[in-house]
Amino acid sequence: AIAKAGEGSIRDALSVADTAISYSAETLTYNDVMEILGSSNNEVLTELISNVLDGNSGKILTTIDELCALGKSMGVLTKDITAELRDLLVVKTCKNANTILNLPISKYNALEKITNSVSEERLLRALDIFADAENSLKYTNHPRVVFETAAVKAAKPDSDYDIDALFARIKDLELKIQNGITVKNVVQNDAVDKNAVNQENNKIQPNLNIENAIEDSIEKSSVEKQEKVEKISIQQISINDLKGKLLFNLRKIGSEMLWNLIQTVELEVVGNVLEITCANVADQELLDRSPSRARIEEALDEFLPFELQIKLSEKEKSLDALDQATERIKKIFGDDIVIIK
Repeated sequence: AIAKAGEGSIRDALSVADTAISYSAETLTYNDVMEILGSSNNEVLTELISNVLDGNSGKILTTIDELCALGKSMGVLTKDITAELRDLLVVKTCKNANTILNLPISKYNALEKITNSVSEERLLRALDIFADAENSLKYTNHPRVVFETAAVKAAKPDSDYDIDALFARIKDLELKIQNGITVKNVVQNDAVDKNAVNQENNKIQPNLNIENAIEDSIEKSSVEKQEKVEKISIQQISINDLKGKLLFNLRKIGSEMLWNLIQTVELEVVGNVLEITCANVADQELLDRSPSRARIEEALDEFLPFELQIKLSEKEKSLDALDQATERIKKIFGDDIVIIK
């Protein structure tokens, strides 16, 4: 504990050691060093983290209130919890973890007991939350509120919509179901009392029923959706609605360039043909390319098959023909004597 407090500095470690020696006239204990460093009581800290991982918000806030009454700093408490969560992660993931942590055996056993019922993902998410809280405490005038918010947030993964929190919840459910099935199998194989088997089955079955119900619900929803969605012809929808769907779906599939371009064109449905009229030749050439046509057809995939025609506006055709005629005249007579009015 003294070496850890030094954080790599021999001078700081020796300073803590000197203080510790003068603090205790008898045998110096781990808890004595924690008290000198201003850290939280070992048992209280372990209990607080256990309540966080068990989701017991009431006990969490009660314990925090007791610690505040003792004058504990929220900054120090946050560092203590972050360090302990890190230790839990080491215990959870490493073999012979105490060779790394070098904790008193009673402390190590307490951490090991906690890790038996929690997943790595849950520990990582809690570690992230308290690490963020440690940073937030530097800029707040209400440290207790920041700390309490972090503790309750870490205790309630069901209200945390961060992607890591969702993965942690899935892992915890898998762990519970897996542990339940393992218990059931062991009980049956060892031919233990039937009452015990029934009790375990009663615990496990709701989880399995929930899982089956979710799968059935998803399957049913998918089938119903397929039955309800019937493709219609592009003739059965107004031009404005058709253009709106086209623009919406182009943005949805990530075709920003086409989305911008389609806003400048005119749509018309003639029979089973969707005519897209462009204002200039450049736009017509761009839309008439195979990748662009494929994207447009993909964006209107909810409709029955149709023919796509990209054309130039009649006004633009006339202007283009005039430009071509003008260019020919200039080539014949020369730019210097041709005046266009």
